[in-house]
Amino acid sequence: MREMQEININDEIFPEKLRKIKNPPAKLYVIGNVELLGKPSLAIVGTRHITEYGVKNCEYFAQKMVEENIPVVSRHGDWDR
Repeated sequence: MREMQEININDEIFPEKLRKIKNPPAKLYVIGNVELLGKPSLAIVGTRHITEYGVKNCEYFAQKMVEENIPVVSRHGDWDR
């Protein structure tokens, strides 16, 4: 697995649009090319009870976006516990 980078809200690379929202996150954890943070991206929203069909679709779309250098944004729910 690639190394995870921590980006703080005051870091220059922190996305400007995200910094300006109400209650922005103080940190981002990034795996991959941080230079893509300011580009259009695809957000993947999960479920607690995913089906096999859902897993296959998620993997397919995520891989296609990666092949086109479109960032895939996700949130791992267990990280904030």
